[in-house]
Amino acid sequence: MKFNTPKTSVKVIRSETTNTFEARHEEQQISSVELIDEKNIPHINGIVKRAFDIVISLLALILLSPLLFIIVIIISITSRGQILCPQWRYGKGKTYFNMLKFRTMSVCEDGYSMKMVVKNDNRITSFGKLLRKYSMDELPQFFNVLKGDMSIVGPRPHAISMVNEYSKQVSGIHFRHLIKPGITGLAQLYGPRCENNTADNINIIIYFDKLYIHTWSHLLDLKIFICTFYHVLFNTKNVV
Repeated sequence: MKFNTPKTSVKVIRSETTNTFEARHEEQQISSVELIDEKNIPHINGIVKRAFDIVISLLALILLSPLLFIIVIIISITSRGQILCPQWRYGKGKTYFNMLKFRTMSVCEDGYSMKMVVKNDNRITSFGKLLRKYSMDELPQFFNVLKGDMSIVGPRPHAISMVNEYSKQVSGIHFRHLIKPGITGLAQLYGPRCENNTADNINIIIYFDKLYIHTWSHLLDLKIFICTFYHVLFNTKNVV
């Protein structure tokens, strides 16, 4: 299935100077982002992928339990409010689920109506800046993976308000809901950061989500997981 697209379409290209990906417009009747039917998605071995999710999540929660405890204590004594900030997201089949995050701001928005985070956002707490820098605010999502709402690797779930807004501008944004959302993915390694969301950047994210679905393998999941761990550990790029 394809959405009707205007004459101006978006093409994702690599910048030779910055080694990043950009979206450029072309005046021709083609679409670089299509909505694909679930029957056309290459078969993803759900049993093995689910086993990978459970094993990695359990290991992460066990090994990181001292760090999780420290984070909980520091959040509770450095700012007022709840420890976790659950936000509604679209899951597989556009079902709703509460994605867990450590609270990093003075507010805790639910995902239905929220103001997007921008660079140097004054709502972010001092400790929240550290958590976000190393993506430690995302650690509670291993519980989402164990519950079955998310996978370790997959399309990153965006706020429902953002999806609803950009669905009016970007063709094919909902195809990413045909599989489980992930803690990390190709778009987190190569795409733009969430505070830079524009229609063009959303097209880039969809491009990588579609590329992941079409080229999926257990080895690809492992590579994305290892690359994400490396980037977070050495802070080479804020990937989630």
